[in-house]
Amino acid sequence: MDGGKHSNSGPPRPLAAGRFEALDSLRGVAAVMVMFFHFGDFGLISGLRLVRAGPIFVDFFFVLSGFVITAAYGERLTQGFSRVTFMFLRVGRLYPMQFAVVSAFAVAKLASGRALFGGSHGGDYLARALLMLDGYVPNDPNVYNFASWSVSVELAAYLLAALLFGRGRFGYLAAAAIWLLALSGYLAGLNWPVFTDMLQRCLIGFGLGVTGYAAYCRHSAIGRLPAPGAAEGLALLLAATLVALLGDDSWRLLACDLSFLLAILLFAHGRGFVTRILATRPMRALGRWSYSIYMIHLLVIAVVSQALTKVLARLGRDDLLKSSGTAGLDAIDLGIWWNTALTLAVAALCIALASQTYRLIEAPGRQWARREARRRGAPNAEQTAPTI
Repeated sequence: MDGGKHSNSGPPRPLAAGRFEALDSLRGVAAVMVMFFHFGDFGLISGLRLVRAGPIFVDFFFVLSGFVITAAYGERLTQGFSRVTFMFLRVGRLYPMQFAVVSAFAVAKLASGRALFGGSHGGDYLARALLMLDGYVPNDPNVYNFASWSVSVELAAYLLAALLFGRGRFGYLAAAAIWLLALSGYLAGLNWPVFTDMLQRCLIGFGLGVTGYAAYCRHSAIGRLPAPGAAEGLALLLAATLVALLGDDSWRLLACDLSFLLAILLFAHGRGFVTRILATRPMRALGRWSYSIYMIHLLVIAVVSQALTKVLARLGRDDLLKSSGTAGLDAIDLGIWWNTALTLAVAALCIALASQTYRLIEAPGRQWARREARRRGAPNAEQTAPTI
């Protein structure tokens, strides 16, 4: 928890060296995997075993967040960067898209003829989404933004980072105790209000990411492997294999998080041919839009699914409709090839819309937060960040 200080023999500090572009792109890949999972078991791509394990890719976000937050702010917080400003910047990063998506879900609910404050998803759910509290209520997804749980628990991880970075031995011991408590709770199957399994997942992944950044700074041999491209490919293969093949038990999370961390460590050095693929313009764009993709895709899927269901019903094609227990596209069955084509079309729509929400909402919101931070006395606030 010392913010990533390292010996002179270690790698250059990321803020001086530039961006971790490969990690940006990997975040985009993870967002796309989550998106395809939410299509439901529908078509050739969404039906793949790796994709059906899609929720675990949210934990990649948590590990990556721990790594890059430590890279961007660990040492600065240690040296006196305002902890209030740090939290202001993080909320400014997350909240504009959260507010926009929650508002869009509310409008969609009204447009569908449902009362905004009635039924099983009334005003308390709307308030919970707007206040970013979904991750602290067990087993109760919020119709106003199903994805907001992960955003809400990340804020708790940021707050702990702000409180513990630069606290010396106390910071180390407190962070270790919190991480062990989260791991123990998750392995024991605890899912209590506030101390939910969602918060536990975040703290486990984030803590590994913080530790991983310390390893990145101190053990530069990781970046001097003789065949970096092969190592990167094997790391991705290992992560994909564990995600796809491990059973759905509590230990699976830790195994997958560790494989995610290994991949992050290798791609942070950025020396192999896989890194060069991830550094191409389309992949960098995917990384840049990854948060918007993650936030809006469920809304797009819900709207498309409901619209197609109504159209097919009016055309008298009830034979193409079936009951579904999810919010995905699998209430429709057009045949395997048309199902696959539909998922690709909706995925393209989600990415196209995400590019615009990034441009119109996400980026302006972040720029406003930076300007406010500078106005309040933090002139270099996020001037250079290691990832999006």
